[in-house]
Amino acid sequence: MRSRLLPICALAALAGQSAAVQESSGGDVWIDLELPVGFHLDLASGEVTSRSPSLPSGVLSYANGRLESTPRLAVWERVGAERTSTRVARGGGTTAKEPAPVPGTELLFDVGPDVWGYLRVLAADEDALTLEYARAGRVGEGRALLEREPAQVLVEHVGGQLTLTWPASEAGAEYEIRRAVIGPGGQAAEVVARGVRGGEWTDPDSPSGVVVEYRVARTDGGRAFGARARGAHVVQPGDWPMALDSGMFLNVITGEIGGESSHLEVIYAKPPYLNVRPLGGTKIAAIGVRRGDAWLLPEAGGGRYDDRRHAIKAGADVALHLPEGIYVRLRATVAEDGRVMVRRQFDLSGDRRLPATPELPEIRWTGSSVVFEFPGLGGSVAEREAVSLVVERELGYQVGDWEELTIGRPGTRTCEVEVPGVGHVIARYRFRHRFPWGSLSFATEPLRVLHGDVGDPAEVERLLDRAFEGLLAPDFDERLAARGVLTALGDAAWPRLREALTSEEAELAAAAADLLLSSSEGMAGNVEVVLRARAEIEGVTGDPPAGWCDAEPDRRALALLGSWGQSRDALEEERLRAWTRVLVLADPDPIVGSLARLQLEQASDGVQRRGVGVPYALLPADRRPVAPAVDWRALFERRPDPFEVAGVVRASLDLGDPRAALVQLEVAYALERLSPREAANLGEYEMALRLVEQYRERGADVLLEAAEEYLPSPGARLRALAELADRRLSTGVLDTEDLGRRRIVFEGDSLDALGILLDDLFRSEVQDVDVVLPAGTYAVDGGATQAWIDVRVPGLRLLALTGEVELLGGVRLTNVRDVVLEGLRIRNPAGTALYMLSGSSAVVEDCVLVGRDTTVQLQESRLELDRAELTPPMSPAAPLRSARSNTWSVRMTGRSLLFARDSLITSGSIQPSDESLVYIERSVVRSGARNVLQGQRRGALVVRDSLLASDAGGVYGMETALFEGVVIDVKTYPLGQGSARILVCPEHVILPDASAEFDRPGYLEACPLDD
Repeated sequence: MRSRLLPICALAALAGQSAAVQESSGGDVWIDLELPVGFHLDLASGEVTSRSPSLPSGVLSYANGRLESTPRLAVWERVGAERTSTRVARGGGTTAKEPAPVPGTELLFDVGPDVWGYLRVLAADEDALTLEYARAGRVGEGRALLEREPAQVLVEHVGGQLTLTWPASEAGAEYEIRRAVIGPGGQAAEVVARGVRGGEWTDPDSPSGVVVEYRVARTDGGRAFGARARGAHVVQPGDWPMALDSGMFLNVITGEIGGESSHLEVIYAKPPYLNVRPLGGTKIAAIGVRRGDAWLLPEAGGGRYDDRRHAIKAGADVALHLPEGIYVRLRATVAEDGRVMVRRQFDLSGDRRLPATPELPEIRWTGSSVVFEFPGLGGSVAEREAVSLVVERELGYQVGDWEELTIGRPGTRTCEVEVPGVGHVIARYRFRHRFPWGSLSFATEPLRVLHGDVGDPAEVERLLDRAFEGLLAPDFDERLAARGVLTALGDAAWPRLREALTSEEAELAAAAADLLLSSSEGMAGNVEVVLRARAEIEGVTGDPPAGWCDAEPDRRALALLGSWGQSRDALEEERLRAWTRVLVLADPDPIVGSLARLQLEQASDGVQRRGVGVPYALLPADRRPVAPAVDWRALFERRPDPFEVAGVVRASLDLGDPRAALVQLEVAYALERLSPREAANLGEYEMALRLVEQYRERGADVLLEAAEEYLPSPGARLRALAELADRRLSTGVLDTEDLGRRRIVFEGDSLDALGILLDDLFRSEVQDVDVVLPAGTYAVDGGATQAWIDVRVPGLRLLALTGEVELLGGVRLTNVRDVVLEGLRIRNPAGTALYMLSGSSAVVEDCVLVGRDTTVQLQESRLELDRAELTPPMSPAAPLRSARSNTWSVRMTGRSLLFARDSLITSGSIQPSDESLVYIERSVVRSGARNVLQGQRRGALVVRDSLLASDAGGVYGMETALFEGVVIDVKTYPLGQGSARILVCPEHVILPDASAEFDRPGYLEACPLDD
């Protein structure tokens, strides 16, 4: 609360002490005055007094956020042309019982018969009002109008100085100029110039870093009150995108970074978020994405604004109320290079009305000009009739410099602009709304406009001819404009662009491919067209493998990895190599090209499926292979051949215990690769195997960890994990009917009924049963948003019969083994799609999982993904590549295990626990705004033949990690920080954006598969 020391006596001169008082010979008065709570304004004289009101004329008081006046005030709501009116008419406005004391409110008072005037609220808080007061001539004047002279003042920052311009009403008119500093540490208005003529004046010493207000009025006997305008030295224009980084301090008005005064501190800037702290009395309020173009920002007060830290997401806006009394809209975006950018929109007058960005117009070509017809406006009558349209055209094509062409008349929705001379075939335009008092909207996105009749086939052919000539022009700007013409023509240009793909002019062929692939409307078809054209040039015949021409690059990458994982004969492998070379040369995404090159380089070592059939989890207990007990001491005492021992190890595998089986397989691979000299000493392998046996008897995890200490070979671990995943997911049994499993076909599409069936099966102690779901969408009865299917039946297989089966709810497993989910789409809008608790195990095959914040949660559980998709909670039509999801794909607690094979994981980061093992094979993991994998301290990760991508970082917080045949496409620290032991194949790991910040050790001496 502000403190004021005011005398008890009448303060007849209070207004004169604190404001600029101007009184002309005609009797007009124009002042600023302060009306504290408990004081009274004599409307007839403009005097503020502390005495109880006993005046016969009008009195205005302010208390408890309310105005009290005798007589009543009239609210002046200007519309249309009146918004810029220089005349205030007596008797105008609408009488209001209790007008709101909101800054910008304009009021008329009439204390007759000869005294009336105008008020505008400049500022309001709980202690006082600041008012602009203008009174018409005194008794006998008979004045019916108050006129502003000048009507309006414009302040511009030019050449490091503030320049004022205004329309002079007549030649020789003289003006007085006063200047005040607004905001904290402000200064009262003082005369800085007199006798100014000509309607223009430059302030030679305006202070920088602050907002100044100028008041301009006639000094030579005019009867009007003057105009005011505010200005500031601007380092960056408001609409100019500014890149912000952590630790910066921003003056929102001037755009200065790190100056003497700042309104915001940038705590951190991490795409897509900007986190800021208000400074020095600045208040901030979130207004979100949808309200970002609201005409009226929220009013300060009422709890909307505060001075706490705020996170601003790209695409959203916040409103600021600055200590200078100014309202600002701040908009955050993410640039193509990943930096967080902000734009500012404000009006130095402090008006909360900031115009919205126009919707894009319809375009009409007249032969010599372009007509833009804009949709009608919503909002209030005042806004619809006061706002003008501003048309800007780019100076050169895609150069980023703009000129203002025209400003439409207020209220009109059509603008026409003349086109430059012959040869100016294309230009980019953008549009703004402008209020008469100076507020500009953000500009629209640039709109590409062809200067020609695209409905005339002959004209289109002429444009095509010129554009194809321009593609080979020596001048870069001409080539750029030619590309713009072809892009604007769209479908009409495609036939000739497709022909150009095989042109002998390499530059023309490259430009044609780039143009075809830049079209979002035809991306899918054009990817195939471009790849086939390149194949023709390379002499590659036949069709590309399935999925290699998908519009989405992540799906192309997954199809590529899956194709290389299939068993094949020599002829098929040659075809695969040929088409992979095409991807290297012509895929529109360089990351897919890198992955294709990697597959060619390590084709002989790439992991492939070794078998087919149903997963091991579907085998009933009596059909699972029994692991015979082996006396390892006796075996090793007779000094066997290492290959013999490896065979015994494989024959004694228990696939039901993946961790123990993994260690045994590592031993088998290590034994098979022993040199004759090394084969004489097998003691370490004997000890590892005996520790595995003790683990099986006692169940102590530390025994397995001790066994792994005897197996330092990363190559053995890679091979063992690949074989283990393959044997668990492909048993050789082709049909569950061969296994004698029970089969139930469910009827209906209710999740409630499905849950009842599963509960009945559990209570009946049924095991190893297939529940088949007909096509349809399964929802909760009554439309509830929170839904779960609880699975407690061991060996349950839940699968689709035919068509698409979608479960609108999560699947929860509690202490249940060997559950198989197959061919389902599980979408839980309210939470997790798959929740596994207390030692559960499951296989997810050919399923799509969609959750809200976390897609899959594992607690002391084991999950195997095969041909699965974990996708963000977004529209299926939206491109996965652009998803900046902040969800988790998989979160793991306790001793959990995750195998992912041939899977697309794009719903966020993977978070292993301290004791987790994660194996990723032939998969694509894209984590959006999070790190690809965020460990806690310990845990093991192995990634083979996969793509890892993120807008943030790579792998963090793992005790061990091993990479072979991997492309890691991340913004920072591809192999993270805080990971104790990173092992990287020096030949088959590609880090496209690796920078000097990755200098940690970890590269192996050779490919681990060479040992």
